[in-house]
Amino acid sequence: MEKELLIYFMSGTGNSYRAASWSAETAKTKNFAVKLLPLGRALPGKELSPGENSWLGVFYPTHAFTAPWPVIKLALRLPRGKGTKVLISACRAGWMAGSWHLPGIEGTGTVLISLILLLKGYDVRGFQGLDMPSNWQAVHWGLRADNAKWFIARAKVKTEDFAGRIFSGERIYRGWFFIFAGFMLSYVSLMYLVLGRFFLAKIMFADFNCDSCGICWKNCPFGALKPVLGRPYWTLKCESCQRCIAYCPQGAIQTGFLYLAGFYWVFLGVFGFLPVMIFERSFGLGSWLGFNLFYIFYSLVWIWFGYLFLFFGAKIRPLNSLLTWTTPTKFFRRYREPSTSLKDLS
Repeated sequence: MEKELLIYFMSGTGNSYRAASWSAETAKTKNFAVKLLPLGRALPGKELSPGENSWLGVFYPTHAFTAPWPVIKLALRLPRGKGTKVLISACRAGWMAGSWHLPGIEGTGTVLISLILLLKGYDVRGFQGLDMPSNWQAVHWGLRADNAKWFIARAKVKTEDFAGRIFSGERIYRGWFFIFAGFMLSYVSLMYLVLGRFFLAKIMFADFNCDSCGICWKNCPFGALKPVLGRPYWTLKCESCQRCIAYCPQGAIQTGFLYLAGFYWVFLGVFGFLPVMIFERSFGLGSWLGFNLFYIFYSLVWIWFGYLFLFFGAKIRPLNSLLTWTTPTKFFRRYREPSTSLKDLS
């Protein structure tokens, strides 16, 4: 009986897609029937036929030393495994420091998804962290083409070896040091999932090079961008996948660093933290958990309100120019996986 492999991938700039495609090609040499699907179009109850003859691949980036929320949600939505075999690959941010190639940290990104799937009756045959060029262009410049090429070439060899050995019957679990580091950083991961990802969704704006072509909102994998008054508007559904900033033909999408320095320090610092402390003392939340829950809720209100200021302020040309020329993203080299097109990702 022919073996079936369904691969889900979450990919903004093409790194995870490329790793998934290498694994798919390796599977085909082992006589698998392969289906490759982006996470944004996943209907796991209809696409996956669980059973011992079925295989599942899950490929995704690492966010804040763990798996992104859409991947966690996918794992929770999947039907009971019934022995379906699984391989998992989490891309992590490879970086350069002088002539040194530095690995990223996938943290709990692989083991968290593995545990969820194990509890649902899947047979996790292997997981790995995979160094691909760091693509968080909202915060740092992209790697030079030659350095990106170095990471991609090494990742291809590692992925083909990983997938080939697993499809041949081996079990491979890589990255235990980084998993341990992830547990040490688990508070960072948790705060990212419950607050940080919403914060990062609301720091983007389009400068006046934007020609309203619609590429960003038409190709957002989570439908997180929508056109408002002819400009992209980032909603709280944004997962910071960087597709919009990487594929914008005008290089018009920027991060509001001046906005971050001003609004968030003032409102979340002075007008945010102080009222929460007063509330806690007045109403006796009385616990670390209660204090954090209220602060998260209060912060989300300010994040939403503050973004209205950023979005509509960026419609005013002088303010837009000030925001644009005070953010380093104006000068960043943009990165996307060189062999990947928007069509591949959709």
